[in-house]
Amino acid sequence: MEPGAPRSLWIYSSLGMRGCSSPLGLTTGDVLDWQISASSSYPATWDAGCQVKYARLHQPNGRAWCAGRRAAGEWVLVNLGVPAKVTGVLTQGKGDDEEWVTSFELSYSLDAYHWHFARDIYNNKKTVLNGLRSVGDGTTATQRRPSLTAQSLLAKVKTSLDAPPSPGC
Repeated sequence: MEPGAPRSLWIYSSLGMRGCSSPLGLTTGDVLDWQISASSSYPATWDAGCQVKYARLHQPNGRAWCAGRRAAGEWVLVNLGVPAKVTGVLTQGKGDDEEWVTSFELSYSLDAYHWHFARDIYNNKKTVLNGLRSVGDGTTATQRRPSLTAQSLLAKVKTSLDAPPSPGC
């Protein structure tokens, strides 16, 4: 079994200031490890750097959430603790390998029971958000227009890119 597509998230808000944004807790540590869950995770006994708690930006190389399966539909759930205005999401691939999410759907909730898909600017259809496109991207910002208010966010992988095996492996 090989690791799934690792990824890290940064959820941010404009806090009412045009053009400014600040993190909502994943990078600052205000969102605690128990507030992050996932559909599956690569066993820590096989790779200690692949744990749900590492679904945060700017982890040391080799640390990221790695899904237990390489499949669309894997997800990361973040409970922010309180309702917050969300204006965007950043994604990042695994720092020591060429593995990252290329697209995902974002769902949100105020009570963790009633969920809504992030929709296009006309509020007509659920949107598929872009993740990284190449290893040189580092991180990719996904702006939400309009913003949304949520206490819980669920990022569901649509597509990902995994590094091809090295020659001779």
